[in-house]
Amino acid sequence: MGEVYLARRDREFQQRVAVKLVRQGASNPEVIRRFLVERQTMASLNHPNIVRLLDGGATADGVPFLVVEFVDGVDIDAYCHQHRLSIPQRLGLFLDICHAVQYAHGNLVVHCDLKPANILVTTAGQPMLLDFGIAKLLDPVAIGMPQETAKTRQRGFTTEFASPEQLTGEPVTTATDIYALGVILYGLLTGCLPYRTTPASLQAWIRAVCLEDPEAPSVAAGRMGADARQVRQLRGDVDAIVLKALRKKPQDRYASAGVLAEDLRRHLHGEPVLARRNTTGYVVRKFVDKHKLGVAATLLSNIGDDQNGKGCLDELGKNNVDTTFVRTEAGKKTNYHYVLWYDVDRTILIKHEDFSYEMGDAASSTPKWIYLTSLGEHSLPFHAQISEWLGKNPEVKLAFQPGTFQIKFGAEKLAKIYKHAEIFFCNVQEAQEILQTDSADLPTLLAKMSALGPKIVVITDGIRGAYAFDTIKNEKWFVPCYPGEPAYERTGAGDAFSSTVVAALALGESLETALLWAPVNAMSVTLFVGAQKGLLSQEKIKEFLANAPEGYRLQKI
Repeated sequence: MGEVYLARRDREFQQRVAVKLVRQGASNPEVIRRFLVERQTMASLNHPNIVRLLDGGATADGVPFLVVEFVDGVDIDAYCHQHRLSIPQRLGLFLDICHAVQYAHGNLVVHCDLKPANILVTTAGQPMLLDFGIAKLLDPVAIGMPQETAKTRQRGFTTEFASPEQLTGEPVTTATDIYALGVILYGLLTGCLPYRTTPASLQAWIRAVCLEDPEAPSVAAGRMGADARQVRQLRGDVDAIVLKALRKKPQDRYASAGVLAEDLRRHLHGEPVLARRNTTGYVVRKFVDKHKLGVAATLLSNIGDDQNGKGCLDELGKNNVDTTFVRTEAGKKTNYHYVLWYDVDRTILIKHEDFSYEMGDAASSTPKWIYLTSLGEHSLPFHAQISEWLGKNPEVKLAFQPGTFQIKFGAEKLAKIYKHAEIFFCNVQEAQEILQTDSADLPTLLAKMSALGPKIVVITDGIRGAYAFDTIKNEKWFVPCYPGEPAYERTGAGDAFSSTVVAALALGESLETALLWAPVNAMSVTLFVGAQKGLLSQEKIKEFLANAPEGYRLQKI
């Protein structure tokens, strides 16, 4: 309908722009009417992912034109290919387009010609939606255009991305754009169109679009040469999302581009998606996938308003830890440790800030478990708050793994904490310091530690394994280290061990099972630098146990 030129504005400031003029058909009232609709449509839209109208008018000889910002970019499919974007990256890029389309729909505009050529991605990675040349105004009067001017006798479309209702001449609605988004997303993920027929045979293509079910994206991607990992990423949720957008009947598609975007967001965050039936098994499986050991965690802690604090919040968010009760204190530095590591020896230097520890809003919650560890040297009053709260909420179980300063407080000052503990963790050296003894006899240490009040006592002994005493059943256990690859760095192994035991117990597993899970996670952590990289999911732990050497088993002592 128009010709587009790259132009430059030179008066008050320099700016590259795109100028669209109507030359062919300038004398045709229908062409002029459609051009005016496009111009008024763009004037009504102001979104960071929609190209902006800058000016408009007519040339000296009466040829209408419009001026829009120039987008220096490439088609979205070419951009994804050139930059070798992963599937999550492609979905993230596509989310921006969904939001732009939702904005247009919210302003009563249906694009009607969504396709990769009308979505350019800039060098900065920002997708831009353009070309509203055949858009439909759902309420032209609302944006200042007479009803008669907005009416057009013909509506064009691009065959490959046209919906069944466009191909059969039925009314166009916002669901039409949802279908086109589905075709675009299908292509971005698979490298092909949803149907095996080519648009070159128009009648065969119409028949396929209107009557045939499209191939699942995971199947199509495999056929087009995607590797096994990419196919797995598409199978299930993404298949369901794309195929819902491609439903034949408009009412069976997503209710809006916003709902489509929300389902993509849910998938990217490991949450159940609306496109799949929320059976109990599916919801539980998604929950377990999202939380490594299948247990949701909320952190109650204090951090400073420094870069370390921001980094902590970012990392917690990436690992799906709820930070509702994390307090950021102005003017203070986040606690940090330095680990001096040489050969098999480690020395940990600790810097703790004087934070204002308190339960705050967390006091109104009642979790199944509390995992208490590593508070600073000024936290003694906070332990009293916790003890009092546990007394009022006896159904909440406490797991206690004391940090450096909590050990220094001594057992007497934290007597109530020890008595409330369902399970207690420490290593041999820590047990000796707490009990003020030189004895390294494990049965003796277990007995003396249990006398402080914990129902279950677990004492780890480095590469020699771990010991547990269940005072309720009067049973003592020994579990060896899991025989994996040689350790590279042991920071975090003890935390991985104790937190895995607690997670297993919270899931309803027995102490015996929990003790078998824990060394697997601890072993995996020691294969990497840092305390988090090697952490395993519940599924992976069970895989290790299924292939465990014959000698890896619990021993009663």
